[in-house]
Amino acid sequence: MKQVFVVALSALVLTGYTAQGQKNRTGRKLVWSDEFNGTGMPDPAKWGFEEGMPRGVQRQYYTANRQENAKVENGYLVITARKEDFANPKYKLQAAKGTAAYPEAYRKMGADSVPAHIRLKYDPVIHYTSASVTTKGKASWKYGRIEIKAKLPAGKGSSCAVWMLSENAAVPWPQSGEIDIVEALGRAPGHVSSAVHYAGAQKEHLQDNKHLDVPGSNTGFHVYAIEWNADRIDFYCDDNKYHSFELNKTNPPDCFQQPFYLIMNIALGSGDWSGPVDDKALPQQMMIDYVRVYQ
Repeated sequence: MKQVFVVALSALVLTGYTAQGQKNRTGRKLVWSDEFNGTGMPDPAKWGFEEGMPRGVQRQYYTANRQENAKVENGYLVITARKEDFANPKYKLQAAKGTAAYPEAYRKMGADSVPAHIRLKYDPVIHYTSASVTTKGKASWKYGRIEIKAKLPAGKGSSCAVWMLSENAAVPWPQSGEIDIVEALGRAPGHVSSAVHYAGAQKEHLQDNKHLDVPGSNTGFHVYAIEWNADRIDFYCDDNKYHSFELNKTNPPDCFQQPFYLIMNIALGSGDWSGPVDDKALPQQMMIDYVRVYQ
C-alpha cells in the first residue's frame, strides 16, 4: 500500500514545518487520506481490524468494530487499550480435562510470558483489550511519502506502533519485509524509534533501527513520516530526517518493491520489551489526527 500519514503539529511546532513540508511534497500528489472528521467507527471503506491475539506474548485481545477500543470523535481516531474482563470468543473448553488449566509446560510461567496462542486456547476470559486498525485488503502502496499526525500513549507495559507489512502473503516474514514508521514504549515517554525488518543472505531476520528523543510525544501531536522510493526509505519526525535505510541489503532484493499496507495499534505486555502491564496506568490512548499518502 502507498499511503501518506501526516501528523499535524501545534502552532509552535509548525514553525519551520511548512517550508520543509512543502519541499518534501514537491512533485507529489495526495492519493489517499483520512482526516477522521466523522463520528463512530473508522470508515469501513478504508479501515479494517486485526482480531484476536495475533503475535508474541502480548496480553491484549484485539477487538473488531468495538468503540470502546477504536472510535472516531472530535476529529481524531482514538485507539484505546483497557483493563477489563472480555469473554474470549476463540476459547474452546478442553474436552479431555474439562478445565481451562494451562498445559504443564506453561503453568510455571509468569503471566507476561504465556504465548498468546496458548491464552486463546485456554483462557475463557481475557483481561485486556485494545484495537489494531489496518488498511489490509482495502488500500496499499508502493513508494511515496507516508505521514501521520499522532499523540502516543504512555504507561508501563504498553507499546504502540504505526507500521507496514507486505501485501504479498505468499512470501513469509521476514523475507516479505516490515517498515516501522514509529514505535514507542509506554515506559519511556518522550522516546520513539523506527525500524526496517528484512532477511539476510541466509534468510535470517535482520533489522535496522534508530531511536530518537521526542519530548512531549505523549502529551502533544508530532508528525511521523517515511519517504520511500526504489533505492531507500527515509524516516522523519516533524520533518527532520533521522534514519535512512538503503534497500540493496535485502533478501530477496525486491523485498521493498512491493505494495505495503498500514497497521496502527496499542499492545500490552510484550514480554521483556515492554515489561509487565501496570494496570493503574490504564486505559491508554493513541490519538491520530490524520493519515495522508502522497505519490
